[in-house]
Amino acid sequence: MTFLISMNIRGLGAGPKFLALKHIFFSDLPKIIFIQETMHSASVTLAFFRRMFPFWHMVATDASGLSGGLAVMWDPAWINAIAFKCYAGILISASVRGQSISINMLNIYAPCRDRSPFWERLFESELLDMDSLMLAGDLNVTLNAEEVWGDGRKHDPLGDRLRKEFLHRNLVDIPQRKRMPTWDNKRMGSAFIAKRLDRFVIKSDIIEGWGLPLSFTGDDATSDHRPIFLVWKEVAPRFGYSFKFNRSHLEEQEFNDIIRKKWKEIKESDMALFSTFREKIHSLKLITKDWQIRRKHKIGQRLAVIKRLLRDALNSSSIAGMSMEKRAYIFALDKEKQKILKEEEVTWRLKSRALWLREGDRNTKYFHKVANARRNINTIWLIKDDEGDSIHSQEGISAEAVKFFQK
Repeated sequence: MTFLISMNIRGLGAGPKFLALKHIFFSDLPKIIFIQETMHSASVTLAFFRRMFPFWHMVATDASGLSGGLAVMWDPAWINAIAFKCYAGILISASVRGQSISINMLNIYAPCRDRSPFWERLFESELLDMDSLMLAGDLNVTLNAEEVWGDGRKHDPLGDRLRKEFLHRNLVDIPQRKRMPTWDNKRMGSAFIAKRLDRFVIKSDIIEGWGLPLSFTGDDATSDHRPIFLVWKEVAPRFGYSFKFNRSHLEEQEFNDIIRKKWKEIKESDMALFSTFREKIHSLKLITKDWQIRRKHKIGQRLAVIKRLLRDALNSSSIAGMSMEKRAYIFALDKEKQKILKEEEVTWRLKSRALWLREGDRNTKYFHKVANARRNINTIWLIKDDEGDSIHSQEGISAEAVKFFQK
């Protein structure tokens, strides 16, 4: 599961920024989101993100002039938390559904100037001595020369100090799944420089209880910082949804051709008309499920390509100086992107069974919440055995249920 997304967004921005951030967060559906550099007051920040997550709990801090400003948001269906504001950022103490230990998480935005006083104050405080602690955010420091790209690559002495402090306090810097920068200066040639400034640092007792998570960096260019994702592998097996037909597939000529061909392949028999019809329906269900899986993978790849092409097209020249041909090209890409997102919305509508809402209203978040709520209600998350011990795993729950009814 994607547990946490952290991102320095460099300001809330207007409509396009809102939609870009919404796509990042909704694509991976995290349980918690950390935001750095909102560049606005706490009230403006909360109003901005409540449009995106109306049912989530959240807290924010004011920006200082034209910089700073933090926000933390969490899904109350998964997280029960209390938030505290401190000089180093926003600290939340949280219990997570399905986990026996609580966790303390600090959303941190370290200054890019006067860094040493900030870190010295943090080292002297008791924050880093807390049990089950996680630091996440923009630390504004590289831990070694391998985390710097470009001709300006050099060693950061402060990184040595942080590594020693982390080691002394049993804090583990979670390695990236693929080594890459989280920030770059958006310049070309010899002026280009990029660094890994954003990271997750976790106390070893969390790893002992939850296992070692994965960290990876997104490729979205909404800010000069890229989002970072913290993922824990699912322990319990995933149970699939029952088959539901997505009528938006009927708009695809490839799908219609496959269905028509399969229907004609099964010949009718005068002695068993009903059996033949049932066989046809069953076959169509199987090939539809197979087509949906391959289609989902294909459109996921295509959506990533469209995002990259749009980003390159918009960055190559100003809007005022664009030719009509280029504007038409961007419009066509955006239209294709919206078509893909509409298909995603229809899929979640089917899973939620909220059939009284019409497609096209962009209620994807609502549909997803209803679908997950149904699954949560219909799922047994915990059971106790004869000795009163709690069992959390799906395998253990299934075994205990079988054992009970065999008595």
